[in-house]
Amino acid sequence: MCETAGTKRIDPFGEIYYQFPSPEEILAMSDEALKACRLGYRTGYVKAAALDVYEERLKLDELRNEDLPAAMDALMKVYGVGRKVANCVALFGLHQMDGFPEDVWIKRILETEYPGGYPMEEYRPFNGVYQQYMFYYYREKDK
Repeated sequence: MCETAGTKRIDPFGEIYYQFPSPEEILAMSDEALKACRLGYRTGYVKAAALDVYEERLKLDELRNEDLPAAMDALMKVYGVGRKVANCVALFGLHQMDGFPEDVWIKRILETEYPGGYPMEEYRPFNGVYQQYMFYYYREKDK
């Protein structure tokens, strides 16, 4: 999607990259162009999120300053956004360091390493940072 609709840039080392497209750039894309980005069933979700941001129903800049529960509530009002995606957006996009996305890897880790439950309170406000270390460690440990 970035290569299709994002602005081409060159970093200080001469490497080419593409910015993530703005809501306006996403909304200007046809359904066929979005599907060509291999979004699959997510195509409608991406368009809906772009429209929510463009029409200011979802104000991402303001969510950066909200606490995590408020940010999560706002994100989960977007069509197609559930708990995992909201946590991903909170952690990676809004820099809410306590966001804790749970994919299949993290669920396995929690079952194996924390059978009595993961101590969220103990690691607050950096649960998302710990989650990333857990994920990376488990993905790489048997290579």
